[in-house]
Amino acid sequence: MAAFATADDVAARSPVTLTDAQLARATALLGDVAEQIRVYAPRLPEDSGLGKAISCQVVLRALFTAAGVRTKTVGQVSETYAGDGAGGVWLTADEIRDLLGSKRPKAFTIAPYVPPDDEGEPELIA
Repeated sequence: MAAFATADDVAARSPVTLTDAQLARATALLGDVAEQIRVYAPRLPEDSGLGKAISCQVVLRALFTAAGVRTKTVGQVSETYAGDGAGGVWLTADEIRDLLGSKRPKAFTIAPYVPPDDEGEPELIA
């Protein structure tokens, strides 16, 4: 299946001009990201804006995360990456949550059934 975004989409969202090598790598990574996205959202249409946005975000993170870096701090702002830090692609918990949308499991309560007593009232169990 096709990727959700193109290297041009990634370049348009990049804070810096991408080199030809980075654009070529972005193209390869976009296919990897698409496969990961389809694990969580197999029916997401190929023209999905969410698929495009997440794909570009993940590829930019992979392009600009140095190999072996898992935490980056600039001033008082710190980012911790959940991936392998080897410049590969991974989805964050927030990205997965966005993909799952309303399919996420919801909390629930189970009310036990208490059969009525002889007078038709629920029997209290102590």
